[in-house]
Amino acid sequence: MEVHFDQLDRPQTSTAPAGESVPERRRRRTERPELALGYQLDQVVRDFELRCCVLVDEDARLVAASPDCPTSFMQALAGLVPTMAVVPQHREQHLETLRRQQPLLTADELAVCAFRAGGRRLFIAAVGTEAVMNEVAIFRAITGARRIL
Repeated sequence: MEVHFDQLDRPQTSTAPAGESVPERRRRRTERPELALGYQLDQVVRDFELRCCVLVDEDARLVAASPDCPTSFMQALAGLVPTMAVVPQHREQHLETLRRQQPLLTADELAVCAFRAGGRRLFIAAVGTEAVMNEVAIFRAITGARRIL
């Protein structure tokens, strides 16, 4: 007996009712990973009411950033994120450097984290007003970066 896979009933894997399509979760789409990462960080900033979110590689090179992040602050942050994530003892010293760009920045407003994605070690920083939400935002951004890379 010959079986044709296109004639088999497939189980429903969608959460949408039968016959209805699942709405697209993304508002913007691109095949370019660096642009997709920018879109991801922009969405995280919006969803968690952050001021800025940056993704940096081990060489402190900016991989992606939320579009509203001021350039001078973004560059300073990108240069310090890897060290802040790996050597927390120097955090206050690095915060002083960042305060040259953002004088009112407090320690609670900045969250940093190291992670792996796409075979690379990356670092992420989120700047917002609520420490707990910054941590949740970082988790969301890491999940998105891993999916994209």
